[in-house]
Amino acid sequence: MKHHIVSKHIMLRLGLLLLLAAQGASAAMSGREVMELANHRAYYSGGDRSSTGQVVVKERGGTMRTRSTHMVRLDDTPGGEQSYLVYFSGPTDMEGTTFLVHKHPGKTDERWLYLPELDIVRRIEAGDKRTHFVGTDLFYEDVSGRHLDADRHSLTSETDKYWIVRSEPKDPNEVEFAWYESWVHKDTHLAVKIEYHDRNDRLYRRFSVKKVRNIGGIPTPMQTLLEDLNTGSQSTMSCLEVEYGRGLSPDLFSERSLRHPPLKQIKLSAAP
Repeated sequence: MKHHIVSKHIMLRLGLLLLLAAQGASAAMSGREVMELANHRAYYSGGDRSSTGQVVVKERGGTMRTRSTHMVRLDDTPGGEQSYLVYFSGPTDMEGTTFLVHKHPGKTDERWLYLPELDIVRRIEAGDKRTHFVGTDLFYEDVSGRHLDADRHSLTSETDKYWIVRSEPKDPNEVEFAWYESWVHKDTHLAVKIEYHDRNDRLYRRFSVKKVRNIGGIPTPMQTLLEDLNTGSQSTMSCLEVEYGRGLSPDLFSERSLRHPPLKQIKLSAAP
């Protein structure tokens, strides 16, 4: 019963925020409310999501590395519990590597990584969530998203097109950044740019959306860029195909799927 009450509350709150945004009632929107819209758009659209894609990592010296991925996501409750499974189909030395996330807003997320060459499942500890994900510029936390309640959000300014929100960590010792600023598009609710600053107020990390496509009425980022301004490395994430609402089974997200991923259910037609 409590589960249904919480889910209903989240849906009612989201509905109110969408109504305010649609009516252009930006003066009534707080930084927290803007980030709720952006979080829903980025991580909860469609109830479930399947995608194939590639991550191209380009280092300062020009060296390039490519990872081919298949990812599935299933929401248990809107804005609440959800699961992710990411399977790497290339390059050869990474084929079979699988990442599983059970996301628990308000609690510690559970993360596991299967390394086929060693045939081991590694538990990603909470303290490692801000470390690099399989040799890319992504952090483990980036895959499923940072919890909204981990930061304080303030609407600092806005334009005709964007809300601009500054977010500061509630526990500064838990993260490497001092604050970050998000540009959230008023029509799509996508955070099209996020800039991270260190304790010296120096910009050191930038995320940006480069291409967007409307899929079933959902504005979907098809290409994004993550830049590490300290090292000069950058990772370009490209979606080759995205589907929402496939009716994915919760069984896909068991620990058994790490060693034995259900490829027929994971892969889409545009497999890299």
